[in-house]
Amino acid sequence: MLEPRSADLDEYLEQVHEMTVTTAISRAQEELQRTFQRYMDESLQQQWAAAKRQLLEGAMPYGALTMSPGPSAPSAATGMLFFGGFDAWMGVLVDE
Repeated sequence: MLEPRSADLDEYLEQVHEMTVTTAISRAQEELQRTFQRYMDESLQQQWAAAKRQLLEGAMPYGALTMSPGPSAPSAATGMLFFGGFDAWMGVLVDE
């Protein structure tokens, strides 16, 4: 009589072990996907900021890049006054 019960217990423990391993693998894959997505989002934002900066540097007159901090003309993009030179202007555009 003990043999069938022992076999049932062994099968049960094997199933629990398989479920535990499968669940752990599934959770690890989900976390890896979230981590990878965050990395890709950050990378894309950095690349976009660099490309935008390069584009805007080419579009702005040379004097605007070397201005000392202080009020400047209204921005055509925002219609607002901004302080500083190119970096301040970039901050306005990046925050939008």
